[in-house]
Amino acid sequence: MELFYERMEPLKDKMLALLIRLPPCYEVKEGLEDFRNYNFLFEGSFRYAVEVRHPSWFNELAYNFFKNNGVRSNA
Repeated sequence: MELFYERMEPLKDKMLALLIRLPPCYEVKEGLEDFRNYNFLFEGSFRYAVEVRHPSWFNELAYNFFKNNGVRSNA
């Protein structure tokens, strides 16, 4: 991820956000556990957009997790 961020740095001012698109079968329990284990995803000065597609994500637990990690909700 460090190399990815390094390569994206020159484009930071031209990008609206880095998109994290989750597969339709990826449920909230598994997803939040993975996000906690790989918390580096939300570090740095980039903006993030997370596209969730499994219905289990549409709950307060997920909204609060994203809010607490600087990911804004448009739901």
